[in-house]
Amino acid sequence: MKPLHLPLLFSLLILPLISGSVSADDRKDLETMMKGYVSAYEQGDVKAVSQFYVQDANIDIWGTAKDEHATNLNEVKVALMRDFKEAKTRITTENIRVLTHGEAGVILSDWEVEYQHNGSEKWQKIPMVRSTLYAEKRNGDWKIRHAHWSEPQVYHPEGRSFPVDK
Repeated sequence: MKPLHLPLLFSLLILPLISGSVSADDRKDLETMMKGYVSAYEQGDVKAVSQFYVQDANIDIWGTAKDEHATNLNEVKVALMRDFKEAKTRITTENIRVLTHGEAGVILSDWEVEYQHNGSEKWQKIPMVRSTLYAEKRNGDWKIRHAHWSEPQVYHPEGRSFPVDK
């Protein structure tokens, strides 16, 4: 199967959401879902984090590492086990934006991620991780079908879209 191109992905997922209004209840429910996800992640609880994903359908996730790509719930659980084996985390969410259309919603936010490698006493920080969570309402609950986390490229000075030649 060929990967979806960005313009197609944008037209299929984002454009319909932009035109939809965000009810106060949906906004609150989606933000609550994201905060519950973050809390379960910080606790290192694979089972609890897994419950935030759709259970009966394909999932697609891109993490910040080159090899972090999961396409089903089992792969998500394996990735979570790797994360929790490596480090503890503390996550602060900021600039939360919510878009919805019917039974679909996207939560966009900036995360500050502090992590402590297991066996170390030192906490380190990733100052900004951009988070996109695409969720669908299932039996009244919002469940994640797609997630994407990325770190802004440090080699791009402000006002530039591409790295500066060395």
